[in-house]
Amino acid sequence: MIIKEYPTIKDFSLVHVDLYRISNFSEAQSAGLSDYLEKPNKVCVIEWGERISDFLPDKTKLIKFKFIDDNTREIKGDL
Repeated sequence: MIIKEYPTIKDFSLVHVDLYRISNFSEAQSAGLSDYLEKPNKVCVIEWGERISDFLPDKTKLIKFKFIDDNTREIKGDL
């Protein structure tokens, strides 16, 4: 799992989480993912989030990207 936090000019951080290499929620939890999800001043963008979907907060917004070609993506979700 990779977690990278990016500070912003406002009072919050953008947190990019890549769960590609985890096999269960325990691995994500032991790496501190819960700490990021529970903070109101953090916006988390999670790749491969379906691997822990049962554990994500109710306020989670699901966004799916469909690759059309090298330059085009279709975005669907709870925007």
